[in-house]
Amino acid sequence: MKKSMIALLLAATAATPVLADPPSDFRVKARAEVGNERAQQRRNAAAQRQRQRRQAQAERRETQQARVTAHQRQQRRAQAERREAQQARAGARVEARQTAQRRAEARQAAQRRSQAQARVNARRDRTRVAAAAELRAERQRARTRAQAQARREAHGRADLRAQRRQRAAALEARRDRTLAQQRVERRRQLALREGRSDRREALQAARIRQQRLSQRRAALIQAQARREAAVYRRSLQRERVRNSRLARLYRAERRQDAIRARMRQQSRWRAQWRNERLWQARLERRDYQNWLRRQRANELFQLRRAAYGGWQQPQPVIVYVVGQQLPASYASYNVPPQYRRTYYDTPEHAFRYDDRADSIYRVDRRTNLVEEVVTMLAGAFNIGQPMPSGYDAYNLPYEYRGSYVDNDDYLYRYDGRDVYQVDADSGIVQSVVTALGSEFGIGQPLPSGYDAYNLPWQYRDQYVDGPDSLYRYSGGDIYQVDARTGLIEAILPTLFG
Repeated sequence: MKKSMIALLLAATAATPVLADPPSDFRVKARAEVGNERAQQRRNAAAQRQRQRRQAQAERRETQQARVTAHQRQQRRAQAERREAQQARAGARVEARQTAQRRAEARQAAQRRSQAQARVNARRDRTRVAAAAELRAERQRARTRAQAQARREAHGRADLRAQRRQRAAALEARRDRTLAQQRVERRRQLALREGRSDRREALQAARIRQQRLSQRRAALIQAQARREAAVYRRSLQRERVRNSRLARLYRAERRQDAIRARMRQQSRWRAQWRNERLWQARLERRDYQNWLRRQRANELFQLRRAAYGGWQQPQPVIVYVVGQQLPASYASYNVPPQYRRTYYDTPEHAFRYDDRADSIYRVDRRTNLVEEVVTMLAGAFNIGQPMPSGYDAYNLPYEYRGSYVDNDDYLYRYDGRDVYQVDADSGIVQSVVTALGSEFGIGQPLPSGYDAYNLPWQYRDQYVDGPDSLYRYSGGDIYQVDARTGLIEAILPTLFG
């Protein structure tokens, strides 16, 4: 309303011819109203600007809150992806370890079968050679026995004739003695008839005993003759049996020669098959190593992206070692089902699983101290760590057994990825001899491009550069390098390598 009045006054003033100066109070009022209007406009503009500033601040706060929410969502998504990657990596490692174990068992079974077959073949060869020698000796003995038997038969016939003549002479002599005795007996009977009756009975009993003795002697002589004839017949039967056995042995030797020829052909076929299987196993192991390198590179990329994507330092993985006390959060039994048949609680020890390090701890129930760390990862044993149970047998791949052989001082064990040199007395890992899945090997010079210290955050407190050794990271492994020569001295596998 005031604006419209002021505008009408101004228009009237402009249209009215200037005859004289208007009253001073009217001009003052008009100027005051104009000033008030302009002040009101300035206040309205300031209020409008203040409202715009407040609205802009509210929009900035909403935008910042949306950014914070998106960042939190991104962090939660990265954590979920990291957990999924860890689970997939653990499953792949378990499957790879099971596959390697099955292959090692198959190789050991094939080696045992080949050794058993070699022993059987050697035993058969020795048996055949001994049988042939025995056959030849038996033939020689048979000839000797036949000759001796012929000589014995000739001597036996002569002895038999002599014995018959002697028996005939003895029978004649007995007959003469019997006749003489009978004549004497008749005389005695004639004499005794005049004697007492008791003397007669005694002489008669003596005569009966004498006759019985004579009959027994004749029966013994006939029985001896029959036994000698039976012995002669049995000796002839034994000789025929020996001859038939020698003939059967000769035929069996011919059959064994044919079987030996077939077995030599089969052994050549088996050797060719073993060579083909060995070559196929080498190709499969090479493919597995290539896949393992790619898998480790992918996991390392995922881990670095999850760890450094939000410009935050990753939290180190806490791994308990032998001698440390396990916290109270490990009070309940949490071993995965696939390991519970092997690692179960006892009155003296308890077994607890750490999913962050993929390890099983053996804990003393009295002191609650870790006594043994059984890792489930391949390539997770470090120098100075005791080799866990389950690595008692020699399990290196066949192509490395000629280079790494157990002796009185050191043992060599393979965990599916690396070969470890273990002290034979204490069971402590002395060095990582060779990492079959590593990019560089022990004794090689570290290539250029590794001048800067590049270890992940969780290992920088444990491995620090010194005047004698440097530590560099590549492809999931930590390499200990000689500071003067630049040669790799040891390979220290990481938990995510």
